[in-house]
Amino acid sequence: MKIGELARKTGLPIATLRFYEMEGLLDSQRSSGNYRDFPEEAVAQAERIRLYRSLDLTLPEIRSMLRLAETPASSCGQVCELIGHHLEKVRRQRERLQHLEIELQRLLTICPGPTTPGDCQILAELAGSRS
Repeated sequence: MKIGELARKTGLPIATLRFYEMEGLLDSQRSSGNYRDFPEEAVAQAERIRLYRSLDLTLPEIRSMLRLAETPASSCGQVCELIGHHLEKVRRQRERLQHLEIELQRLLTICPGPTTPGDCQILAELAGSRS
């Protein structure tokens, strides 16, 4: 099937499908007219990739998951390990975001408001933190 048909069947933009192909996540052959020709299995593969992206997996993690999905009986432990590492990464990211939220809230508390003439207290605070 041509890339436009794959895009219609999956709901993914053509540019995204081209990117996945370039990254080796989707396979295609070239037709005699040099058009991409995707096998029917590309629909399911693209949907798996979309699911993995919805979990915020990185491209290397997606590659691993796709490879592991080819041998599910022997790879469950590896999948659990990959997902466990990803969960830890998400937890660290959440912690960083919580610290960021606290700092942004602190900066807002020093702001006298937009109607007060003079220098911006937030900018002054941030400039002072650089030195």
